[in-house]
Amino acid sequence: MHLFVQKGMGCEPFKFDHFEFKTGVVCEICGHSLKNVYYVKSADGRLFSVGADCIRKTVDFSLKRELEVAIVTEKKAYETKRIQRAIDILGANDSREELKKQLAPDPWRAQIGVNG
Repeated sequence: MHLFVQKGMGCEPFKFDHFEFKTGVVCEICGHSLKNVYYVKSADGRLFSVGADCIRKTVDFSLKRELEVAIVTEKKAYETKRIQRAIDILGANDSREELKKQLAPDPWRAQIGVNG
């Protein structure tokens, strides 16, 4: 039996609906706090929030595939925004000063003076 059916989330088949980056949401399967929230819809129309780990624990290969496509899409969108931000900074006349204002990604890089 499907994990989501066991947890009372509706009936099969389940389809990936959408993704949100949001805090303060818990996985309706395991109760863990989420920041990457994947919304899944059951065949009977129930929409619920779930984490990637709970999707990966299912035997639903099409849902797992939809999850992986969503993750790749979100990573590409994030990287595109990050690259555009860097291009905007480098295009500014005072790009060195702008780069110095950026936060280092970790304490070690901050200590040696390397910014993100």
